[in-house]
This record gives sequence, structure tokens and C-alpha cells, in this order.
Amino acid sequence: TLVDQGLRDLPQAWAMISAAPAQIMRLADRGVIAPGKRADLVIIDKAIRNVECTIVAGRIAYLSGAAAHRFVAMGQPLQLAAE
Repeated sequence: TLVDQGLRDLPQAWAMISAAPAQIMRLADRGVIAPGKRADLVIIDKAIRNVECTIVAGRIAYLSGAAAHRFVAMGQPLQLAAE
């Protein structure tokens, strides 16, 4: 909604649900992508805002859409976290 209304761009809006809660809860080891931080990553299609991939503890947990095509095009076998 914030992006749709032009109040924030997507990275700023995402920080509100990632970095801000980590800071509020004083979880200094998460909330941003930086060396030494814990990171579960979400890859979003910017145009339609669908979640296309989640990476949890360094493993792909979910993969679909254009992100799936890019990973498959790499030509290496993928191991999902559920496997």
C-alpha cells in the first residue's frame, strides 16, 4: 500500500517489515543484509510483487516464477530446504 500510494519505494517499505522490527526487538543480529548478520532472504518480482524465492539458512525454501527460470538456467542441480 505504501508503494502503491507513492509514500515509499519498495526497499523502504520492506525495511519497515524487516529492519524496523529487528531494531524494536533489539535483535542486532538480523533485519539487514550485512556481514555477520543472520539473513533469510526473500526475492520479489518488483513489477507484480509476487514472492518468487525464499532462502532460509542458506538454502532455497521456496522457488517459482522468473527466479526459478534463472536458477534453473544456471545448469546446476537445486536442493530445496525441504529436501
